Order: sequence, then C-alpha cells, then structure tokens
Amino acid sequence: MAVKIKDSIQDRLTTLQGKAQMMVEKYHTLEQQKRASDDKVKSLEDEILRMRQQIEQLNTKIEYLQVTSTISPSRSELEQTKKVLSGLVREINKCITDLTQ
Repeated sequence: MAVKIKDSIQDRLTTLQGKAQMMVEKYHTLEQQKRASDDKVKSLEDEILRMRQQIEQLNTKIEYLQVTSTISPSRSELEQTKKVLSGLVREINKCITDLTQ
C-alpha cells in the first residue's frame, strides 16, 4: 500500500510538473505577444504623431493658399478692372480734349 501511495504521489507530481511547464510556456508565448503588441502600439503612435504633424503642415498650406487666392484677383476680376480703368481713361481724355478746345 505504501508503494501505491508513493506511485500516486509521484504521478500527481509528474502531472503537476507537466501542467506547470505548460503554464510557463504559455506565459512566455503571451509575453512575446505582449512585446510584439507593445512594439506595434509604439509604431502606430509614432505614425499618428507624424500624420498629425503632416495634417498641421497641410492645414497651414491651405490657409496660405486661401489668403493668396483672396489677395490675388481672378482673371475675370482683372478684366473687369481693366474695363473700368479704360473707361475712366477715355473720360479723362474727353475732358482734356474739351478743355483744350
């Protein structure tokens, strides 16, 4: 009977060792996965920061372009201004002609 108890204890110890070894292996696997996930998170955070900086630069460019387009007249505005100035010059010339006669 003592041999049977000893064998039973030995079997339980062997089973526990196997389970402990499996838990250690699972722990190492999870630890590797966590490291990989942490690396991925860091990489994505860096990419988000880079993209935010790029968005800020592009928004600044858009603002500059909007200001520039507001300042510089369009082709139709230039043509309209030329027409008005030409009309004014003609009127001035008429006045000068009338005054010199």
